[in-house]
Amino acid sequence: MEDSAKIEDLVHQHQAHIGISLLPTRYRHWHQELLIESPLELVIPLDAYDDETGAYIDYEELFQTYTLFTHHHPTIWNELLHNLRENYMLTRQVSISQSYVVKRLIKDGLGMSFLPRMIVRKERMEGRFNIVPFEGFSLPNVPVYLFYKESTNVPNDLLELLLTRNYL
Repeated sequence: MEDSAKIEDLVHQHQAHIGISLLPTRYRHWHQELLIESPLELVIPLDAYDDETGAYIDYEELFQTYTLFTHHHPTIWNELLHNLRENYMLTRQVSISQSYVVKRLIKDGLGMSFLPRMIVRKERMEGRFNIVPFEGFSLPNVPVYLFYKESTNVPNDLLELLLTRNYL
């Protein structure tokens, strides 16, 4: 597993046949498909909020209580941070490039973040996070792309599986 910025280089250098990335390819002659646009969810540590009580969510309090982990998705954070700063007082932010690190830190109770639904699917089913409905403003979706060189012979069954799988 590599950063999205490195995946294109792996395909270009023949170290991978296909790439799945949060960034579209820069190469116009490559084949590219949008696999999914995953909605963002506000993810906080498990003990912080009980979604069954229906308690009022004070977003301002969340942003002042928890460190906000940012920049683990290359396409959304500039706009998202701009909107957050316009609407809330953000007390602590830490830029972390890897989503799996962000998930671990949230599990350990060290902060919160906005993560795509597709990457917190397992933790959501296992009850490892609290997913807080965010109604402060409209959140962007995170695009995920599949790409490969035109000269690469990718089996149709594999392409069909990747393009029709439900990632949410």
